[in-house]
Amino acid sequence: MATGDPQQLRTRIEPAHGWFNFGLREMWNCRELAYLFARRDVLVIYKQTILGPAWFLIQPVLTSVVFAVIFGHVAKIGTDGIPHFLFYLTGVLMWNYFRGIMAGTAQSLSSIAAMASKIYFPRLLIPLSFPLSNLVYFFWNFLILAAFWLYYAVVRGVVLVPSWTVLLLPLLLLYIAVAALAAGLVLSALTVKYRDLAFTLPFIEQIWFYATPIVYPMSGVVHPVFKAVLLLNPMSQAVEIGRVMFLGAPAACVTLTGVLTGLGVTLVWFVIGLALFNRAQRTFVDVI
Repeated sequence: MATGDPQQLRTRIEPAHGWFNFGLREMWNCRELAYLFARRDVLVIYKQTILGPAWFLIQPVLTSVVFAVIFGHVAKIGTDGIPHFLFYLTGVLMWNYFRGIMAGTAQSLSSIAAMASKIYFPRLLIPLSFPLSNLVYFFWNFLILAAFWLYYAVVRGVVLVPSWTVLLLPLLLLYIAVAALAAGLVLSALTVKYRDLAFTLPFIEQIWFYATPIVYPMSGVVHPVFKAVLLLNPMSQAVEIGRVMFLGAPAACVTLTGVLTGLGVTLVWFVIGLALFNRAQRTFVDVI
């Protein structure tokens, strides 16, 4: 039975002041919530479904088949000597991980409005859970890539020599996660106040997809303006590095300038996204 002054038994929760006051100690103490949120997201998708995790195998395959037919055989866009299907499948693998994190983060504040109005927890843990949950989907996509890699290498005799840089895959995934979080945090903060921006998310994803060398090689872009767009797009180097890692693609387009530019753009937008998200999460319950 608790004794003493009742005032001493109360905990007052107030919004933190400052753009970059994230309450890191509080987040560390509640770090298990990020895992629980990620687990919830995975289980919700699998619950009451016919295909279950098989969908994460079917979707990249069907998408790559369509791309191989339209862009490879009809439009006859080159793939730097890599089989069309593997070329597109690797790009889709990288893009799906990026898109899943960005889309989830962009809707993170609006999706927890009802829960956040009743209980308190560090809001930033919601976006940080999406890289974890999307690792599960990346794993399924990677399995299908490995299966087709073996088919092309063993059955069809295609020479595919993965680069030693495949050992750096965790760093590549971390880079993609930070880039996706950066974009998602900015969108999440803006959509709290401007609700109609949520409807532009599919359009933004589509434009970003085609601004990334997924259905075409980066080496095929020669126009200075378009090359500048690819250079400023953090996902351009990520997709090219993925093809070098898994397929032994020519590494001519993976340059130190491109990597450093992508890192710089990612870090700048990540800091901006953190500041905007931290600002928006203090009062978003009253706005939504």
